[in-house]
Amino acid sequence: MRKKQTPPIAAAFLLFILLLPLGCGDAPPPQPPPPAAVTVASPVVQPVTQYFEYTGNTAAVNQVEVVARVPGMLIKQNYELLGEDNRVSRVQAGDVLFEIEHEPYEIAVATAQADVNRSEALEAAAKSVFENVKKSFARGAASDLDLTKADADYKQRTAERMASQANLAQAELELSYTFVKSPIDGEVSRNLVDVGTYVGSGGATVLTRVTQTKPVYVYFDVSEDIVQKHIARATERGEDYAAEPPPIDLATSADPKGTWTHKGVVDWWDRSVDRGTGTIVVRGRLDNEDGSLVPGLFVRVRAPFEQIENAVLVREEAIGTDLAGKYVLTVVENEKKQPVVERQPIELVMRGENGLYVVDGLSPDARYITVGIQKVRPGMVVNPTKAVQANPAEPAVGPEPDADETPAAETDGEDA
Repeated sequence: MRKKQTPPIAAAFLLFILLLPLGCGDAPPPQPPPPAAVTVASPVVQPVTQYFEYTGNTAAVNQVEVVARVPGMLIKQNYELLGEDNRVSRVQAGDVLFEIEHEPYEIAVATAQADVNRSEALEAAAKSVFENVKKSFARGAASDLDLTKADADYKQRTAERMASQANLAQAELELSYTFVKSPIDGEVSRNLVDVGTYVGSGGATVLTRVTQTKPVYVYFDVSEDIVQKHIARATERGEDYAAEPPPIDLATSADPKGTWTHKGVVDWWDRSVDRGTGTIVVRGRLDNEDGSLVPGLFVRVRAPFEQIENAVLVREEAIGTDLAGKYVLTVVENEKKQPVVERQPIELVMRGENGLYVVDGLSPDARYITVGIQKVRPGMVVNPTKAVQANPAEPAVGPEPDADETPAAETDGEDA
């Protein structure tokens, strides 16, 4: 019989299996991954001013309704709604804004004047009679009754003359009310009643309004804890707010973010805390010379509290949050002189400008990670690159932030 031959493919596979142990030795250990690249920055250390920020509303110093105080036909309007440069017309106290028909009141004045003239004549005659009776009584030619009657008649005529003069004054006053004048300096609103309308019937008719906006007020609410801080600081430093009112800055919704266009001072605050809100109403006063602030605006207000001489500021995106609180990741050297990541707990003092926060717990010489935070964890060796340090132009800072307001650290941001 012929011997069965092994197929070539099976033979090759058998040879590979037999020779496999001859080619296997100890495999080299895997190479560690390269250190993660991160960007680090140094804290900004410089004086900053601590500010507290609030929201409020502007209000007019004076706002009065111009009314018709006597009934009659409205015959004239003496102002235009828009004055020069299409601005709302400004009026002075005493300017005649409207006129009500004068004739009925001029007639009333003339009638009252005639009554005064008549009563003065009767008083003069009664006085002459009284003087004659008094002389006759002295000679014994008149009785006590005659003297008493002459004296009473004279006093009656005097009272009639005084009453007629009062009626004349009232008639002249009502005539003056037909010239409706502005009671204050300010800007006049549109007319609420048209010429030709009968006004003042059944009560005062509102014709327009005049608003004084130079200066202007701003009202805002301050929490009681901030009020206590101000009181404690004023007591410690012996400050007198009445002699030197605290300054404030104000910005409207039209102002660019971070700008404070208007300057003023605090001129009044309530002396009791609202139990429902735990706040105190504070009022500021601004000159408003350009007239850009009008009553009723929603505004932002900030007030300086104190100067921090050597504040430590870090970038907002570098701040992280976990169950233990706020932190930044810093780069330090281990015992092998390698740069490693370390978790540094911090406390947020207040929000700063230009994307910075004032913090406690971080050394001014520290190097904290600004980019690559999510790629690393404490204890990892990293390859740090120094960021170009941004120096804020005005590190004026706002109120102490709440923990929930601070964003978690981002990892893929731009270089500091």
